[in-house]
Amino acid sequence: MNKTNFKTKAIGTLLFVAFAIGASFMTYSTIASAQLVSQGSKINATGMISSINTEAGSFVFQGAATGMVTVYVTENTYFGSGLTGLEDLSAGDTIQLVDQKVGDMNYALRIREIASGAGYGVGPTPVSLSKALVVSTSENLLTVSVGGTEVVLTITPATEFVGTTLPELSAGDQVKVTGTDTGTEYDAEVITLL
Repeated sequence: MNKTNFKTKAIGTLLFVAFAIGASFMTYSTIASAQLVSQGSKINATGMISSINTEAGSFVFQGAATGMVTVYVTENTYFGSGLTGLEDLSAGDTIQLVDQKVGDMNYALRIREIASGAGYGVGPTPVSLSKALVVSTSENLLTVSVGGTEVVLTITPATEFVGTTLPELSAGDQVKVTGTDTGTEYDAEVITLL
């Protein structure tokens, strides 16, 4: 075998090995990402802040549906009702929390403070979302996107579905939702598949 054939075969073999390693890594990375997404679940709960750790960027939340959990705030956390960040919260505050659980960690997606008394101190407010895109569903929650903003709706036993059912809905479906902002959560009353 002459030197040219040997060099060509050696370079070809090295390129094949590099390609195989790269393809294996991309496959593993895709599988790992899919597992993280599939393990994630959204929780929409109302409860009280037990303690805050500003250095860790976290707080301990206690809700009837969640028990006591540590929740981390990220740069993507949306603060509503006049809050600008973790520093505006105090132990004892009652909040509505929408969080994403990934593995054993809870990350706050949305936090809004609930005034003492019922909700925000005003009665229930009607909510109507037309042409909302389904982002995800779970046993009692429907997350939709309206104009780039995600809204988490609570599905109650009284929620009526027109042209679909909750298990039939999937990401990307377009729906119209009417319901009520109770002051502590958004309750879906009628969900219509468009």
